[in-house]
Amino acid sequence: MTATMTKFYTVTEAAERLGVHPNTVRRLITRGELACTRIGKRWIRISEDDILDFLSRVHQDAVVPQQRHRRERPAS
Repeated sequence: MTATMTKFYTVTEAAERLGVHPNTVRRLITRGELACTRIGKRWIRISEDDILDFLSRVHQDAVVPQQRHRRERPAS
């Protein structure tokens, strides 16, 4: 049996990975939009899987409204 090691990021590393400011990552965590693991009272780590899950949800939310509001033009 092979153990899989999950990569964990600090808030700053996750922000770099997402291309946002670290405060944005903290806000996403507070709002429950980005999952994290808390170690004690001060340490926060975000797993690679949680980042990928967040990105897939954000991508779906960005694509669906554009498709939903698309109207066909009447034939001239």
